Amino acid sequence: MADHLQRTRKEIHRATEHVDGEVQDNLQSIDEELQKLAQGSNTGAEFADDEAERFEHVEEKLSGPMDQVDGGEAERALQDARDELDAFRREHDLA
Repeated sequence: MADHLQRTRKEIHRATEHVDGEVQDNLQSIDEELQKLAQGSNTGAEFADDEAERFEHVEEKLSGPMDQVDGGEAERALQDARDELDAFRREHDLA
């Protein structure tokens, strides 16, 4: 179940290696939020409405760093992270 979230976090870590400053700080914050959400998903429980909103919030936060990178490996990693997060949300009817 959490495979998409693990891959999302992996891609965020990959992007973090190619950025610095505020963008890196934002990505680390997003990763921390995803870690908390992933811990909840490992229980196999259904997601509450507030958790669905948290996933949506994380996806929106991911847009900021995506707008701040200029192509390259960081942009590819962030797009992959967003795709994985979107797949997770669709798989669990959180879209």
